[in-house]
Amino acid sequence: MAISIYNSCLYLLLTSSQKSSYNWTTVSDVAGNATSYSVYHLMPNSSYYFRVCAFNDLGCGKDHSVAANTKYNRDEVDAAKELMAKEKDSYRNNVDDETPYLK
Repeated sequence: MAISIYNSCLYLLLTSSQKSSYNWTTVSDVAGNATSYSVYHLMPNSSYYFRVCAFNDLGCGKDHSVAANTKYNRDEVDAAKELMAKEKDSYRNNVDDETPYLK
């Protein structure tokens, strides 16, 4: 997820939340001349809210917020399903035939 930043200041404070009004977590202090910042390790199919606040000698300016929705990569989902199916089959092949609940 890339967020465009167009402010010039001492530094920017980037915070995020999965709810729009609480539990804000600091993502990073970003250099004041930054124009973008990438956020990694987000959960697929989730909504995130980001706030950017520019700091200068007078303190924090007005927060700027943006909402973003993540998607999942269909190829990754299909690969995970295939691996899980193979593991399940391998497990079943190694279980004694006297275990009827796994059949």
